[in-house]
Amino acid sequence: MSQPALTSFEYIEAFSCLADQCPSSCCNDAWRIAVDNEHVAQYQKDYPPIYNILAKDEQGYFMQSDENGCRALDKGLCIIHRDHGEHLLSDTCQNYPRMFRDLGALYTKGGTMSCPEVARLCLTMDSPFSMTTGTLPVNHAEGHGLVPNNPVKPESGQWQQTLGALLALAQDESLSAEAILLTLQKLGPMMESTPASDWAGVIAQAHHSAEETSLSEEMPRAMAGRMSLMIVALEALTRPGSPEVLRQALTTAFTITDHAKDGVPSFQLQADIATHYRSMRPALAQTLKRFIAGEISRTGFPFISTSSAGQDYGHSVAQWTTTLIVRTLMLRTILLSLGGKINAIELPQDMLVEVMYNYCRKVNHLPAGGCEHELRQEIDQGNAALLTDLILMNAQ
Repeated sequence: MSQPALTSFEYIEAFSCLADQCPSSCCNDAWRIAVDNEHVAQYQKDYPPIYNILAKDEQGYFMQSDENGCRALDKGLCIIHRDHGEHLLSDTCQNYPRMFRDLGALYTKGGTMSCPEVARLCLTMDSPFSMTTGTLPVNHAEGHGLVPNNPVKPESGQWQQTLGALLALAQDESLSAEAILLTLQKLGPMMESTPASDWAGVIAQAHHSAEETSLSEEMPRAMAGRMSLMIVALEALTRPGSPEVLRQALTTAFTITDHAKDGVPSFQLQADIATHYRSMRPALAQTLKRFIAGEISRTGFPFISTSSAGQDYGHSVAQWTTTLIVRTLMLRTILLSLGGKINAIELPQDMLVEVMYNYCRKVNHLPAGGCEHELRQEIDQGNAALLTDLILMNAQ
């Protein structure tokens, strides 16, 4: 019996780990590196020194870490990989930053821009999101270890057609990032009420009908604490390992305007920063579009997943749409604040890459914070006008 094909993207096929030359190794970050049970048993039986640097919690086994990162790290190299070969790495470490999915009729392979090299490829390649074919790695041969967790099982070709239509929208050079986000906002409820077999057509029609939009000429109105994009973005950047310069740029781009009755402060984007965005907008458009496309390829949107990461995005297509838009707006706010801080119309490429992988590390691999959840919930419970205002910068 033939195995399902694997559909991949040019950027992840071009990826090659930089190892000790990486500017910010994944092994150094403060995240939980899960170890699958198969490798745990192998370490326990044949490699006791490796087994001794594992720990266990209610979620299972993981690599211990200290102030320097993973305990298996030595002078920028993983001792497991260096001394024994890639095959002995856990599935987490063999896969990262690649992401594989079993969709029944096909396997898919994407990547996460939390990796500096993937972020660079996604931001600099001519066609990073072009689809291509590939093969599963040895550790996932014939789907081994890949747990199907997509409630909608696309027919052969349906996944490619649907994502192809979305990626065409996300990368349309004739549309601004804001016009694309407004189109996605309309698409969420439309796809929710349409059979998945018709999604590609619905997306193509919405793309054809998409209209360019102008930002408000008025100053963005002040927003109470948890509804402010500054607070939502700052919440992500207060997690361990975030560059201080990004937090400083955010906090200096906004002013506290007043206190609401419940004591929650309101924040308003400074006038000069809001004006500065009109100059920065064309240069930032490609970065924001590529973030959108990267998230589509990473998550397999709109084919929602019931994995823990998928559930963090939401439980429906409409919720996933809201999350994608909010996280794009958070990134826009960070980049706008940074551009205002250094008075730059166009941020240097190496700076964009650094911001991208640092931001994605905080939103792709950790559960959403309370402020982000509250903003998304406010929108999903009927306040779609708030999301429109945030996109058009009527509010920030």
